[in-house]
Amino acid sequence: MRLRSAISIIVLSIVIVAEPEMSVGGEVAGGPNSETVVEINDPKNPPPGIQPPERLPVPRMVLSDYPMVSIQRQEQGTVGLRFLVLEDGSIGDVQVISPTKFPRLNNAALVYARNKWRFKPAMKDGNPIRVWLRDTVDFSLR
Repeated sequence: MRLRSAISIIVLSIVIVAEPEMSVGGEVAGGPNSETVVEINDPKNPPPGIQPPERLPVPRMVLSDYPMVSIQRQEQGTVGLRFLVLEDGSIGDVQVISPTKFPRLNNAALVYARNKWRFKPAMKDGNPIRVWLRDTVDFSLR
């Protein structure tokens, strides 16, 4: 049997907050630099004095980003993430805050965000700072 699918990813801006269910990475709020960690719920309306991070171009999702078993089983869904943008624009901790019913997709979203997303860092008083953001990864077969 031949499986014919195209993979696409849609990235949105804001998700409803729920309790984290799984995460990847080691950066957490409340750590040694907690005074420099800011939560940004709406990048268009950041806290006073904070310039929000800017997302750099996101590489297209490729076949290896979508779990093969999920493709075979036609699993699709949107995973809500909360993630820490570090001072260098890379991603620190990543947490699933709105999971799909497919654990493989939830895990793939964590890996995709951690490995592929990059930002121009958030700034406060001319210095880069750590910020928490929310976003989604959409796994859809077309």
